[in-house]
Amino acid sequence: MSGYDIFVYFYAMTGQLTANTVHNFIRTDPVRVRILQIGDRSVSVEWIASQVISSYWRLYRNDRDGGVIHFHNQTMPLRRGRLYLIPPWVKFGYHTSRVVRHLYLHFDLVDLPQTVLRNTFDRPLQLPNDLMLRTCCKQLRSNLPTSSSRMIANINLAKTLIHMALHHALEQTTPASLIQWDRFSKAGETLQPAMLLIDHQLDADLKIKVLAKACHLSERHFVRRFTLITGQTPASYVRERRVTMAAQQLATTELSLETIAQRTGLSNRYYLSRVFKAQTGISPAAYRKAAVVDTLRLGSVPEQ
Repeated sequence: MSGYDIFVYFYAMTGQLTANTVHNFIRTDPVRVRILQIGDRSVSVEWIASQVISSYWRLYRNDRDGGVIHFHNQTMPLRRGRLYLIPPWVKFGYHTSRVVRHLYLHFDLVDLPQTVLRNTFDRPLQLPNDLMLRTCCKQLRSNLPTSSSRMIANINLAKTLIHMALHHALEQTTPASLIQWDRFSKAGETLQPAMLLIDHQLDADLKIKVLAKACHLSERHFVRRFTLITGQTPASYVRERRVTMAAQQLATTELSLETIAQRTGLSNRYYLSRVFKAQTGISPAAYRKAAVVDTLRLGSVPEQ
């Protein structure tokens, strides 16, 4: 029985979402979620943007019809009460024709390589009208705005909602697109020590020898296994994570390029600019300028 099945079974028996249930549900899923922003606010016709591209995932829910997402020359209406999942690095636009109440979550799947992501999710998704999704959204919305005393509880509840959303999103993908995801989910645990090291020490000199030692593997075996499971080399993954974290800091902070470069292990702002543009197609300055500030900032989020 999966973590999602356990969660649904518990709710069917008790009708309650408790802190212990939420915590246990999160522990059953190997994907590590980092919450970046949570909010619930009214947006008007001024909620409009085109050519949006983010390094993080977005989860939207509006309480009224009127919102629309544009992507790949397609239009997706944001239906009242439905959840919509937008993967990172997917270019899209949005607008609303009237005032709506907008619940949003911005988050990162910390260990998920972009090669796995691109092969699995390439467009925004409308999630099913599911009882558990509706219940979790309702409880999260009732807990907002987040106070310091409720911060941890709301983060765990938000993570539960995200796990359920991903469960439904994966059901919409084709078997062929799931091959890399399945390989990573089944075997990625052996690489977890290295990925944790990368995530927590992006500003360090992350040599293959150090990463291999963390996984108790020889350097040659580590590189071969890492490439097979993730579809990319360790060096490529490290560079990808550094650019992703730099993009998140560009969009959500006012830190200088030099400071962001040092924090993400990209040496200096010149090297940051070169690597960032090579991977995303735009410069850090252009990315920051184009970033749409459509959320309330959480401020300091506790270690997750």
